[in-house]
Amino acid sequence: MIVQAACLAHDIGNPPFGHAGEYAIRDWFRQPEPQAILQNLSSNERLDLLAYEGNAQGFRLLARNEHHPDKGGMRLTCATLGAFMKYPWLATHSNDVNDNHYNVQKFGCFYSEASQLEELAACLHLPRSEQHDGFARHPLAYLLEAADDICYALIDLEDGINLNMLTYSEVATIFYELIGERLSSVNLPAHMSVRQSLASLRARSMMRLVNTVTDAFVANSDALLAGTLQGSLFAHCDTSVQNGINQAKQLAREKIFNHPSKVRMELMANQCLHSLLNAFMPLAWIGSQSATMQPPMSFEQQRLLKLLQPHLDEHRRILSDDIYHNVLNILDFITGMNDHEAYRLAQELQGHWGTVV
Repeated sequence: MIVQAACLAHDIGNPPFGHAGEYAIRDWFRQPEPQAILQNLSSNERLDLLAYEGNAQGFRLLARNEHHPDKGGMRLTCATLGAFMKYPWLATHSNDVNDNHYNVQKFGCFYSEASQLEELAACLHLPRSEQHDGFARHPLAYLLEAADDICYALIDLEDGINLNMLTYSEVATIFYELIGERLSSVNLPAHMSVRQSLASLRARSMMRLVNTVTDAFVANSDALLAGTLQGSLFAHCDTSVQNGINQAKQLAREKIFNHPSKVRMELMANQCLHSLLNAFMPLAWIGSQSATMQPPMSFEQQRLLKLLQPHLDEHRRILSDDIYHNVLNILDFITGMNDHEAYRLAQELQGHWGTVV
């Protein structure tokens, strides 16, 4: 039940358009105007924005924002939060403030929730990591990571076929590798449709992967409890399983994530989120102590604040002299939208009125 709950929550912090949205937010904070404002923040606060992470936003939602913002978010158990936390460290533990930030490393907690992470680690007795200045993962977080990899490695490939990006033979070959069978040729069974055959192969692949990962979890229990396990559970599985997962990810990178339609979507997502950030983010520093020379709010900014105010009221927040917390509150608002909501609002802010499907 703990792992199930953590799996249900694992993508809760993703902004609109998923990873493309993360890249768009990071990219926006590298622009000249935000950079000038960010110089007023500490290195911890600055890195949270330059290396913005949906994983950290997820922990913020679970531990602070959702349902009971004054009483600790969703009030989940420490074990569930520990299983959820794939990266129990701050941005500064895996990123250099002097980097160009185009190759950011993942992290799981913003500086604003650093005290909650310390409390969580103390409750779960998470040891300090040997690789960085953070904590070792909770053992159950390895199962969440494996479940995530299993689902997306297989489902992404099926989606690739449905979108005519991949062939049946390409995907079935990898599924047979995961099952542990190597065929001289891969052909669609005469009595099955593509969908039926893939469903059967997916089920068999998942069964073997779950069993193999479970065996690896048991075999490495001592290292997991000590916080010294290197790599994911897949690094400790049968070679055919490792090869199959790596092949699946590589094929997805080459033919799905770099497909022209995917690239067009990412460009659209970038423009969409930049429009929202251009509109709302100046509210974070207008009137603050570090921006005393700012002119009064324009009519447009006053109306934008009207749109933002219900979100602030719901979470009992205000825009204050603290730019960092203002920025996070605005990001809470923007990243809480789904793709269609973000796209529609961005279109309306550009003056395009009407129903957007």
